[in-house]
Amino acid sequence: MSRAAGENVGTYAINQNTLSAGTNYSITYVAANFAVTKINLTVKADNKTRCFGVANPTFTLSYTGFVNGDNVSAIGTLPTASTTANSNSVAGTYTIVPSGGTANNYSLVYQNGALTVTALPSISIGTAKTSISKGETIVLTASGGTSYVWATAQGIISGQNTAVLTVRPSQNTTYTVTASNATGCSQTQGITLEVLTDYKLEATNILSPNGDGVNDLFVIANIDMYPNNELKIFDKSGTLLYGKNGYNNTWDGTFNGKQLPESTYYYILYLGKGIGVQKGFITVLR
Repeated sequence: MSRAAGENVGTYAINQNTLSAGTNYSITYVAANFAVTKINLTVKADNKTRCFGVANPTFTLSYTGFVNGDNVSAIGTLPTASTTANSNSVAGTYTIVPSGGTANNYSLVYQNGALTVTALPSISIGTAKTSISKGETIVLTASGGTSYVWATAQGIISGQNTAVLTVRPSQNTTYTVTASNATGCSQTQGITLEVLTDYKLEATNILSPNGDGVNDLFVIANIDMYPNNELKIFDKSGTLLYGKNGYNNTWDGTFNGKQLPESTYYYILYLGKGIGVQKGFITVLR
């Protein structure tokens, strides 16, 4: 006996074919059918992870149970996967549900997956103050993440890829940091520093030019923020001993190439047209 050819789900006739009982018997053959039924195919929604506030990723499915060399092409209508979570759903775990597939030779058995929505880092930026004098150096410290990248901005001195950024802005500037947490989620936060043109310049009033590297030059802190400055230095009688446009902290207590004697001298610093004037004294020690 043999059955009709075919491997797909269905009913196939079992035929007598060459079945014989010999010469002494005659066979009355009662036909029967051979049934091929569906086999279970497990369809599992793959687990996914995303950050809060972004769209869901593309959901994918895994299949277990194909036979006879079959693959997904044996499925007539591919199943899909969905979840109730959207971009506004709070951090947590949400079920991914597969459904909707059909296959001639397989019974689809569905297994849910999980969508994990992870929280964004909560960033804060600490600083001693947000209003500073022009030329003042200040430190900004970010927290809430595991790694940090500060956007390029005016006045950055160091720390652009760390939590601690050192800056010296010459104008109002916003500093923006992107922090990432251990799950790879990131958030951006900014802070604006107000730069006050309050002419807060600190000048050295002791000059001891002996080559030891201490007080060898007349230094005015933050003078570089006022490039159009003009410095004039006088003795007690009012004689001009030194004058320079765009002073850059280089006077060493000399006049016409000769060392000035120990005494007290006086300076006038013009910061620029319409900005202001600063006056003070310098004591030269030998």
